[in-house]
Amino acid sequence: MSKQAKTTPPQASYTIGQVAKLTGLSTHNIRKWEERYAAITPDRTPGGDRRYDSDQVARLTLLKELVDSGDSIRSVAKLSEAELKGLSLIHI
Repeated sequence: MSKQAKTTPPQASYTIGQVAKLTGLSTHNIRKWEERYAAITPDRTPGGDRRYDSDQVARLTLLKELVDSGDSIRSVAKLSEAELKGLSLIHI
């Protein structure tokens, strides 16, 4: 009997267009939040295309909710996940 190696499934990977649809953000805003505010750091394909994982999609969704509630992206972009979640509870 051979032992099968346990492997973890690969993390979901999304294009910027898919992330835009999932979050309600424009591709322009996603790029600007990355470049100006370091809100996220997507992986890049060998061709230079951005690829986002599900944690980054969740972060962008939360950031959008906070910005829509009146916070500036500048003030929330670099907060930790715990800080973002705590701040989102205040807006409920």
